[in-house]
Amino acid sequence: MNLVFKNGYLLLGIVLIAAGLIFLHHLNQPGFFHDGYLYAALGKNAAELNEWLVPSVSKAAHTRFHDHIPFVFILEGAFFKVFGSGFWQARLFVNIFSLLIVYEIFKKLRKYRYYEQSLVAIFFFLISLPFLKQARYPNLDIPLTYFILMALFKYFDIVAEKKKSDWLLVGFWWGLALLTKGPIAFVVPIVILVHLVSSKKIFKELKLKEPWIGLFVGLVVFFIWPFLLWLTNNLDVFHGYIQHTFFNTIKDSRGTLKNDYLLYVRHLATFVPLNLILTFFAVFKYFKLKIKDEFFELNLILVFVVLILMSMMKFKYSHYIIPIYPFLAILSAFGLTQILKIDWNKYLAIFLILGGVAINIVPPSESSFRDRDLFDLQKVLVEKNLQQLDWIVVQGTYPYWAAHNFHAYINHKSVYEESGLQDKPKMIYIIGNSSWDSLAEKKGKYIFLYKFQKTDSVAVVKNEEI
Repeated sequence: MNLVFKNGYLLLGIVLIAAGLIFLHHLNQPGFFHDGYLYAALGKNAAELNEWLVPSVSKAAHTRFHDHIPFVFILEGAFFKVFGSGFWQARLFVNIFSLLIVYEIFKKLRKYRYYEQSLVAIFFFLISLPFLKQARYPNLDIPLTYFILMALFKYFDIVAEKKKSDWLLVGFWWGLALLTKGPIAFVVPIVILVHLVSSKKIFKELKLKEPWIGLFVGLVVFFIWPFLLWLTNNLDVFHGYIQHTFFNTIKDSRGTLKNDYLLYVRHLATFVPLNLILTFFAVFKYFKLKIKDEFFELNLILVFVVLILMSMMKFKYSHYIIPIYPFLAILSAFGLTQILKIDWNKYLAIFLILGGVAINIVPPSESSFRDRDLFDLQKVLVEKNLQQLDWIVVQGTYPYWAAHNFHAYINHKSVYEESGLQDKPKMIYIIGNSSWDSLAEKKGKYIFLYKFQKTDSVAVVKNEEI
C-alpha cells in the first residue's frame, strides 16, 4: 500500500482529480459576481462579435474597454469559439489555470525532492478560501497567478540547474503576466532581484547577458499589444489603459484617502489562519536552525513582496493578493512537515479525494445563486421575445453593474441608468414598485412583466413593444 502512495504518477492523478472535483463542483451553476459577467462578456464578444484587439461590453458602458489588457479575453474568446460561451465554459476556462497551478506545484516539489511537502502544499492550496472564491467566476487574477508561478519556478530551475538559457523562458512567462494585469507582474523581477541579493549572487548573475535578454523578451512580449493598437489606429485604448491603471488607480487610488496598511494581513489571518500560522512556524524554524534552502526563500520573498507592495496602495481589493496563495501553501507545507513527521502522502491523498466527492454531494446554497431575479426576468423576456431590448434601470432599484454586465453577457445588449422613468422606445424599464403604483394613469401605456423578489422593484415595458 505504501508503494502505491509513493508512486508519483498515481499521486499526481489523485491530486488532479481531487482538485478538479473541488474547483469545478459549481461548474454549471448560473450566476456570477458582476465582474464575472463583465469578463465573460468580453470573451463572448470577442468570439461572437470579433472584438478581439479592442474589446467592448455594450453601447452603454465600456464601448472601448481599456481598464485591462485584452490578452486573457482573447484566450477566453478562442476557448468560447471552440466550446461555447455558457456559464460552465466560462468557469472551466479560468479553472484550467487553477488546475495548471496545482500541477506545477506538485511537479516542482517532486522534481526537487520535496516529497513530504508536495501533497501537503496542494492540500493547503485547495483550502485557501479566497482562491476558491475567485475560482467561481471568470477573472484575471488566476491566470496572472499561473504566469507569475511559471516565471519564478523557471527562475528556480536556473538557480538549481545552472541552465542560463532558461532566462528566455523566465522573460516569456513574465511577459504573459504583464499582458494579463500590467504593473503587478513587476513582482517577478523584484522577487528575483531580492532573491539574488539574499543568496549573494546579484553581481555575478547580472554581469551575464542572459538575465538582461530575459528582461528584454518580457518587455517585447508586452509591447506586442500597443504595437498592434498603433498599427490599427487604436492607440487611444493604450492611452486609456495608462490613465486608468497608473493615474486613476496607482497614483490617485481611485479617490481613496486613507491607507489601512494591515488590511491584507488581517484578511489572511481571517481566511487562511492555519496557512499563516504554519508559515510563521516554518520561518521561525528556518532562521533558528540556520537552514539554507533557496526554494523556501524564493517562496517567502514572493509572499513578502506582494504583501508589502499591495499594502502600500490605498485602494485595495482582496483579489489583488491572489498570487500569494500557491506560495503561502508551499510555506505552510514546510511548517506542517516540521511539526509532524508522518506519511502525509497516504493520508492526504485519501482525504483530498473524499473531500472532493463530499463537496460535490452537498448542493449549492440558495445564497450562492447570484441575481436570481435577473434570471427569472430573462425567462419572461424570452417567452415574450423581448430579450433583445435594452434596459433602463432607475437609480436605486437594482445594482446597476450587475444588471448591465448580466444583460451584456447573456444578450449582447445595453443597460442604462437613469434617475427616473424615461419615455424612450424599445426599452425594458426596471423601476421601483412604488413608482409603478403611482403610474395608474399610465398603466394602459405600460405592461407589467416581473416583480423582483429581493428588491422592491418591477420590470415593465411599453404596450407597443409587445
